[in-house]
Amino acid sequence: MLTARDSVARALFNYNDITRFERGTMRRLAPFYSWSRKNIPYQVGKLLESPGYALAVSRAGQGIVTPEQRVEERHIPQFVKDSWGIQVSGDGKDAKFMLLGNYLPLADLVKLDSPESLKDYMINALTPFLKAPIELMMNWNAFFKDKIRKYPGEKVVFAGLQVSPEAAHVARNVRLLSEADAIIRWMAKTKGAEGGMYPFRRQIGLPPLYVHKGEQAKTSYILRMRDLRTQLMRDLRQAVGRKQMTRARQLVERIKQVDAALKAEGPPAPRTGMTPQELMAAAS
Repeated sequence: MLTARDSVARALFNYNDITRFERGTMRRLAPFYSWSRKNIPYQVGKLLESPGYALAVSRAGQGIVTPEQRVEERHIPQFVKDSWGIQVSGDGKDAKFMLLGNYLPLADLVKLDSPESLKDYMINALTPFLKAPIELMMNWNAFFKDKIRKYPGEKVVFAGLQVSPEAAHVARNVRLLSEADAIIRWMAKTKGAEGGMYPFRRQIGLPPLYVHKGEQAKTSYILRMRDLRTQLMRDLRQAVGRKQMTRARQLVERIKQVDAALKAEGPPAPRTGMTPQELMAAAS
């Protein structure tokens, strides 16, 4: 039986209780390695001891808004879900989410629920000197779970200047530049309409707010689903070419699900190339 002292020692981690390799190497590669190394096994243990633990934490924020105020679950960006975003206001389309991921130790487990999430979690844990080059090579923002450059010739606004997405991405990994960009964007867009706290919430210990714009979120969702369909079609052509018919049939079913999701959002995009059924028929 655990004593009170044991319980405290178990919950308040001893961050120096790690191996020499972890202390000398892993901490250099991932600045918050010790936290993850201690917290993830502890949270898994808590879930095994009390399976209702996660459910109680999850339900705590569900009563803040009414069902009519909640936005479509599928339109919420994945990074908001991974950051344990709780909707605190809204009208069914636009909303605000409070991101509690850095305030709830259990949130680390949410970020490990799939191979893709695990990959992004590991990238985000790296020091910026490693993280930024890896993301640039992959053209992938591991935090926002989106492409850095979405199309050739794209320009984005950073600190009031038109720059390439790659330059903006690198600059956002420098804390001083990132904070300056946040303040400039806030001053340019809201001119104080949101109150004076938004760019300074993190500095005074408050959870960050994510402003969810319904139409923008819907457009982003449709683009993500179209990208997914393009990738699935590419995989299907490869599977058919290699005569991997079992995998091909699985891909066809997945494409049907994506098509149904896109159909629910509005008129489909103009058809290009062969349909999955035509590819399967040509292979038989």
